[in-house]
Amino acid sequence: MIKNILRVGILVVAGALVACNPLTQFTLSEQELDSYLQKNVQYSKKIDLLGIGDANIVITDLKTQIGRSEPNKVTLSGKAQVDVGTLLGNVSAVLTLTLKAQPTYDQQTGSIYLKEIELTDYQVSPKNGQTIVSTVIPYLASSLKAYFNLLPVYVIDAEKSKTEALVKKSAKRIEVKPGELVIPLTD
Repeated sequence: MIKNILRVGILVVAGALVACNPLTQFTLSEQELDSYLQKNVQYSKKIDLLGIGDANIVITDLKTQIGRSEPNKVTLSGKAQVDVGTLLGNVSAVLTLTLKAQPTYDQQTGSIYLKEIELTDYQVSPKNGQTIVSTVIPYLASSLKAYFNLLPVYVIDAEKSKTEALVKKSAKRIEVKPGELVIPLTD
C-alpha cells in the first residue's frame, strides 16, 4: 500500500515538473521540413534560353539534410524534369540535383528561408542529354537562387498551435544542428 502511494506521488511530482518546464526552443526535423517542402514548395519554371530556345523545368522530391555534410548549412536534393526545346529539336532529361544553402529566420513573418543557395552537383539522365542540359544549368542555378530567396521553406503558423504562436512571437534567430533546425526562444 505504501509503495503504491509512493509511486503515485513520484508520478505526480514528475508530471508537475514536466508541465512546468518552459519551452526554450523550437526544433524542426529533416522529416518535418521535407513534409512541408512536399506540400508547399512547387518549383515549375519556363526559362528563356536567349534565342536558343526554352526550357521547362519542374523540381520534385526535395529532401533535406540539415547540418550533416557541412556545418550551418542545409543540403537539398531532388529531381528535375527538364524539357528543352530548340531549333534543332527537343530534349527531355531528368536531373538529380544537389543544392547547398544557409538557413535564415525572418522574425516578422515567422519564415525560414534558404539564402545563398548554390547548385553544387547534378547528374543528367539519359547521358545523351548532357550537352544541351548543360546550357540550362546557369539559368537554373540563378532561378533557384531567386526562388528560394523569395519563398520560405517553412512558415511558423501561430494559428496551428500555442507552441508555434509562442515561437513566432519570441524567436529571433536560427541554429543548425545535425538533423535539425533549432529556433531558440531565449538568448
